[in-house]
Amino acid sequence: SEKKPETEADIARKQKDKDKKQIRALMNVLNDRKKRFIECIITGKIEQVKEVQQVQEEIWHFFVQNCAYISQSNMRRFFTGKADYDCTQEEKTEADSKVNELNVLSQMLISLNYAMDNIGDIYDYSGSINSDRAEKLKKAYDILTRYGWTFEDEEQKLLDGTHELYAKE
Repeated sequence: SEKKPETEADIARKQKDKDKKQIRALMNVLNDRKKRFIECIITGKIEQVKEVQQVQEEIWHFFVQNCAYISQSNMRRFFTGKADYDCTQEEKTEADSKVNELNVLSQMLISLNYAMDNIGDIYDYSGSINSDRAEKLKKAYDILTRYGWTFEDEEQKLLDGTHELYAKE
Protein backbone atom coordinates (compact mmCIF):
# COMPACT_ATOMS: atom_id res chain seq x y z
CA SER A 1 0.00 0.00 0.00
CA GLU A 2 1.39 3.36 -1.01
CA LYS A 3 1.67 6.06 1.60
CA LYS A 4 -0.43 9.11 0.87
CA PRO A 5 1.55 12.34 0.86
CA GLU A 6 1.05 14.41 3.99
CA THR A 7 -1.34 17.30 3.61
CA GLU A 8 -0.66 20.71 5.11
CA ALA A 9 -3.36 19.91 7.67
CA ASP A 10 -1.51 16.71 8.67
CA ILE A 11 1.75 18.61 9.05
CA ALA A 12 0.07 21.38 11.07
CA ARG A 13 -1.66 18.84 13.35
CA LYS A 14 1.62 16.99 14.00
CA GLN A 15 3.35 20.28 14.83
CA LYS A 16 0.51 21.25 17.18
CA ASP A 17 0.76 17.88 18.96
CA LYS A 18 4.52 18.29 19.25
CA ASP A 19 4.06 21.81 20.69
CA LYS A 20 1.48 20.58 23.23
CA LYS A 21 3.85 17.82 24.30
CA GLN A 22 6.62 20.40 24.82
CA ILE A 23 4.30 22.67 26.83
CA ARG A 24 3.35 19.68 29.00
CA ALA A 25 7.06 18.88 29.55
CA LEU A 26 7.79 22.50 30.55
CA MET A 27 4.82 22.48 32.93
CA ASN A 28 6.13 19.25 34.49
CA VAL A 29 9.44 21.00 35.18
CA LEU A 30 7.56 23.95 36.72
CA ASN A 31 5.46 21.54 38.84
CA ASP A 32 8.59 19.79 40.11
CA ARG A 33 10.15 23.14 41.03
CA LYS A 34 6.95 24.17 42.83
CA LYS A 35 6.89 20.90 44.80
CA ARG A 36 10.53 21.37 45.87
CA PHE A 37 9.71 24.96 46.85
CA ILE A 38 6.81 23.79 49.04
CA GLU A 39 9.09 21.10 50.55
CA CYS A 40 11.50 23.89 51.51
CA ILE A 41 8.66 25.77 53.23
CA ILE A 42 7.41 22.79 55.24
CA THR A 43 10.93 21.71 56.24
CA GLY A 44 11.81 25.24 57.36
CA LYS A 45 14.48 25.93 54.71
CA ILE A 46 12.21 28.79 53.61
CA GLU A 47 10.93 30.91 56.46
CA GLN A 48 7.25 30.61 57.37
CA VAL A 49 5.18 33.74 56.69
CA LYS A 50 4.09 35.98 59.56
CA GLU A 51 0.51 36.31 58.22
CA VAL A 52 -0.38 32.65 58.79
CA GLN A 53 -4.11 33.30 59.21
CA GLN A 54 -4.29 35.38 56.04
CA VAL A 55 -2.38 32.80 53.96
CA GLN A 56 -4.59 29.99 55.28
CA GLU A 57 -7.66 31.98 54.25
CA GLU A 58 -6.24 32.58 50.76
CA ILE A 59 -5.50 28.88 50.33
CA TRP A 60 -8.94 27.97 51.66
CA HIS A 61 -10.62 30.32 49.14
CA PHE A 62 -8.54 28.74 46.38
CA PHE A 63 -9.73 25.28 47.48
CA VAL A 64 -13.38 26.32 47.55
CA GLN A 65 -13.29 28.18 44.21
CA ASN A 66 -11.53 25.28 42.49
CA CYS A 67 -13.40 22.36 44.08
CA ALA A 68 -10.13 21.03 45.51
CA TYR A 69 -10.17 17.50 46.82
CA ILE A 70 -8.38 17.36 50.16
CA SER A 71 -7.53 13.98 51.63
CA GLN A 72 -4.95 12.12 53.67
CA SER A 73 -4.05 10.00 50.62
CA ASN A 74 -3.33 13.12 48.53
CA MET A 75 -1.10 14.45 51.30
CA ARG A 76 0.66 11.07 51.56
CA ARG A 77 1.36 11.22 47.82
CA PHE A 78 3.46 14.36 48.43
CA PHE A 79 5.91 12.20 50.41
CA THR A 80 5.64 8.88 48.55
CA GLY A 81 5.46 10.32 45.04
CA LYS A 82 2.84 7.76 44.08
CA ALA A 83 -0.81 6.82 44.44
CA ASP A 84 -1.91 4.80 47.47
CA TYR A 85 -2.50 1.64 45.45
CA ASP A 86 1.19 1.68 44.44
CA CYS A 87 2.37 2.02 48.07
CA THR A 88 3.15 -0.65 50.61
CA GLN A 89 1.43 -0.39 53.97
CA GLU A 90 4.81 0.58 55.42
CA GLU A 91 5.17 3.48 52.96
CA LYS A 92 1.65 4.70 53.77
CA THR A 93 2.28 4.51 57.52
CA GLU A 94 5.56 6.41 57.18
CA ALA A 95 3.95 9.10 55.00
CA ASP A 96 1.00 9.38 57.42
CA SER A 97 3.34 10.10 60.30
CA LYS A 98 5.06 12.83 58.25
CA VAL A 99 1.70 14.39 57.34
CA ASN A 100 0.40 14.20 60.90
CA GLU A 101 3.50 15.94 62.29
CA LEU A 102 2.83 18.99 60.10
CA ASN A 103 0.93 22.07 61.19
CA VAL A 104 -2.30 23.01 59.42
CA LEU A 105 -0.67 25.55 57.09
CA SER A 106 1.93 23.03 55.93
CA GLN A 107 -0.81 20.46 55.28
CA MET A 108 -2.71 23.12 53.34
CA LEU A 109 0.39 23.90 51.24
CA ILE A 110 0.76 20.20 50.39
CA SER A 111 -2.92 20.10 49.42
CA LEU A 112 -2.41 23.29 47.37
CA ASN A 113 0.40 21.52 45.49
CA TYR A 114 -1.95 18.63 44.71
CA ALA A 115 -4.78 20.95 43.65
CA MET A 116 -2.44 22.86 41.31
CA ASP A 117 -1.19 19.63 39.75
CA ASN A 118 -4.78 18.60 39.07
CA ILE A 119 -6.15 21.74 37.44
CA GLY A 120 -5.60 20.16 34.02
CA ASP A 121 -3.60 21.03 30.93
CA ILE A 122 -2.78 24.72 30.56
CA TYR A 123 -3.61 24.51 26.84
CA ASP A 124 -6.87 23.68 25.09
CA TYR A 125 -7.57 21.23 22.24
CA SER A 126 -6.32 23.76 19.67
CA GLY A 127 -3.00 24.28 21.45
CA SER A 128 -3.88 27.79 22.68
CA ILE A 129 -3.66 28.72 26.33
CA ASN A 130 -6.60 27.70 28.51
CA SER A 131 -7.02 31.10 30.18
CA ASP A 132 -9.31 29.78 32.90
CA ARG A 133 -6.80 27.19 34.09
CA ALA A 134 -3.89 29.61 33.72
CA GLU A 135 -5.71 32.14 35.93
CA LYS A 136 -6.31 29.48 38.59
CA LEU A 137 -2.62 28.59 38.58
CA LYS A 138 -1.61 32.26 38.79
CA LYS A 139 -3.84 32.73 41.86
CA ALA A 140 -2.17 29.77 43.55
CA TYR A 141 1.32 30.99 42.64
CA ASP A 142 0.37 34.41 44.05
CA ILE A 143 0.06 32.66 47.42
CA LEU A 144 3.54 31.15 47.00
CA THR A 145 5.04 34.57 46.17
CA ARG A 146 4.51 35.45 49.85
CA TYR A 147 7.31 32.94 50.52
CA GLY A 148 9.55 34.41 47.83
CA TRP A 149 8.46 32.35 44.81
CA THR A 150 9.49 33.88 41.49
CA PHE A 151 9.00 32.68 37.94
CA GLU A 152 11.70 32.16 35.40
CA ASP A 153 11.02 34.00 32.14
CA GLU A 154 9.84 30.93 30.22
CA GLU A 155 7.52 29.88 33.06
CA GLN A 156 5.95 33.35 33.12
CA LYS A 157 5.29 33.08 29.37
CA LEU A 158 3.62 29.69 29.88
CA LEU A 159 1.21 31.20 32.39
CA ASP A 160 0.48 34.46 30.58
CA GLY A 161 -0.03 32.80 27.19
CA THR A 162 2.85 34.51 25.35
CA HIS A 163 5.02 31.37 25.00
CA GLU A 164 5.93 30.69 21.35
CA LEU A 165 4.71 27.08 21.66
CA TYR A 166 1.08 28.20 21.99
CA ALA A 167 -1.02 28.14 18.83
CA LYS A 168 -1.60 31.59 17.39
CA GLU A 169 -5.21 32.71 17.46
